[in-house]
Amino acid sequence: MSKSKKLLNIFTVLIILSLFISVADAKDGVIARHAAVAGKFYDDNPDALRGQIESFLKVDPVFKVNEKPIALISPHAGYIYSGLVAAHGYSIVKKHKYNRVIILAPSHYGKRFRGVSVVRFTHYKTPLGMVEVDREVCDELLDSTHLGFKEETSDHEPIFGTVPTAHIMEHSIETQLPFLQLVMDDFKIVPLLIGYLKKGDYKVIAKAIKPFIDENTLIIASSDFLHYGDRYSYTPFRKNIKENIEKYDQAAFNAITKVDINALSNYKHQTDANICGFVPIYLLMHVLPKSSSGYLVDYDTSGRQTGDYTYSVSYASLVFTP
Repeated sequence: MSKSKKLLNIFTVLIILSLFISVADAKDGVIARHAAVAGKFYDDNPDALRGQIESFLKVDPVFKVNEKPIALISPHAGYIYSGLVAAHGYSIVKKHKYNRVIILAPSHYGKRFRGVSVVRFTHYKTPLGMVEVDREVCDELLDSTHLGFKEETSDHEPIFGTVPTAHIMEHSIETQLPFLQLVMDDFKIVPLLIGYLKKGDYKVIAKAIKPFIDENTLIIASSDFLHYGDRYSYTPFRKNIKENIEKYDQAAFNAITKVDINALSNYKHQTDANICGFVPIYLLMHVLPKSSSGYLVDYDTSGRQTGDYTYSVSYASLVFTP
């Protein structure tokens, strides 16, 4: 390697480290990631944020789920748009006790990477306080060097690693945390940022995650649904927009609630629907027991809320029981 390339690599590492440190406090062994979207996606005032979420949680879900949920699909948009939808799922979770939450979330900002990025933080910080990361689980996943990608391929890279820059501004994990802080008493999180995956990767990752799932573990797939409009480069229809958006979303829900991996794959192939958390949802389908049942507990769109379907994002809460 030339001297100039070595200097460039060192410079790149220093930039990444500076970015990583800029979003974290390190003190007494605690490395806390700062809230990146407080004041943007949700209120940065603790009292106002608590009051808003508590008002959302007063909702009485139309669909009743009596069994203890094992998984949840929850939106991650600004609370003024998706908060009430999210509350329908969290109000069901609130009735039960969990001590671990595994969050499967899509990467919106990080450089395109394959596999799963596991944080090195010990805590996430929100206006409501600190959320502890389950370092034992995260470290075991990071140490899973024996786990490679699909065996038929030649790229036996570790499937779990850390892409620090991907976590700096990411909201898909962070927006779940204030809700969790108000519906759970004592819990740790395993925040997993999912990059792009090839077909054989899903089973490998699911196999690695499953040993950490017990009766007191909740899995959350963080995702919004259809993003319609020129802004999102997705306009498969120009007429009857409201009805077609609902039709596209409902087709996805039908496959997901049946935990039908093939049906969900076919839906994606036929519609190319731009569900931002499709990969985490598809991974969740591989993690869930085959006997699981899914339920759509709430659904809404920003188009309905604003009365303007020129651009519209869909939000849904889905709950899964064993």
